[in-house]
Amino acid sequence: MWILTQDGNIVNLDKSIAVEIHNNEIFSYCGYDSLEHDYLFDMLGKYKDPEKVRDAIYQAIAEGKRTWTMPMDGENNGVK
Repeated sequence: MWILTQDGNIVNLDKSIAVEIHNNEIFSYCGYDSLEHDYLFDMLGKYKDPEKVRDAIYQAIAEGKRTWTMPMDGENNGVK
């Protein structure tokens, strides 16, 4: 699934290892850099209620959506 992030970047979630939350920010981890000993990631967005948005991402994946846009915060997190 392709995701349009809050910053306007496009991320292919099919290449992602995990979607995680740290400090109210949602990240898509897409690999590991063995030279730098650090994970490669894309920031998807920052939210007041990131768990709700992460759950909506997983729901979109389960429904087989091909594209999804990260909601802007403050619009009920854009998730129904």
